[in-house]
Amino acid sequence: MPAPSESLVRPQIGLIEVNTEPVHNALHSLMLIAKAAYLSGLGDWVLNTREALTAAELDNHHLVVEGLHYALYPQRHWPSFPAYLDHLQNMDPLLLRDRLLDGYFDLPCKRDQPSPYKSYEEVLRTPESYLDFLVGRFGPELVDEQLERQAYTYAVNPAAMQILIVSHLRMMWDRFLAGEWSHVEPMLADSAAAFKATNLHGLSFRETAEFITGQPVADIDWNVIERDYQRLVFVPSAHVGPYIGRYHQNDTYYILFGAR
Repeated sequence: MPAPSESLVRPQIGLIEVNTEPVHNALHSLMLIAKAAYLSGLGDWVLNTREALTAAELDNHHLVVEGLHYALYPQRHWPSFPAYLDHLQNMDPLLLRDRLLDGYFDLPCKRDQPSPYKSYEEVLRTPESYLDFLVGRFGPELVDEQLERQAYTYAVNPAAMQILIVSHLRMMWDRFLAGEWSHVEPMLADSAAAFKATNLHGLSFRETAEFITGQPVADIDWNVIERDYQRLVFVPSAHVGPYIGRYHQNDTYYILFGAR
């Protein structure tokens, strides 16, 4: 829940940035394609790309960006999406699998008692243990059993998971994202540069976020952000529409907003 405005002070984190972040931008646009069936107000590129996918490609898309979501996101800045894909292709598949499970273990357990799962081996013992672990993290209403059973077959076969992720992301980049990024990147760079040139001195952490995004962001617990993160990175997006995207890796919190 949002903290009272009077408790908000000038952020104590080390750095506030506004960057185009090609990899986070691309991955969030891919996530929006998966969500387009129930989100309104998204851009034409998102809707047209979803329509262009075959049924099998769309199934794979949901599996990769939702079922294997936490395996996708980088641990540092990358200068381009193709460079990051090369990194994914060359990394140890077990590390990719561990990144997926790390994302789940980092989430608090929603059950009244502590999670009974203390290791990756326990989580991956059976499809049922995997599903039970996810229900403990997300609640039953947010766990798609069919999708997660598919994801389990790849979680226990990291090499196959790596091939699926890299091949699908390369296909999406080559067919859809590369041309779109070439088209929108200058506009995103202009948006980032405009905010970088703006004097935000004296604004609170929350006021800074609301000024940059152009909308209320009351559902973020700013006290947690100030305490737990050293960098706050705002990322202008051409596809997010009226929504705000949020990700965090290590000591960095990312907020994606509609470029303006």
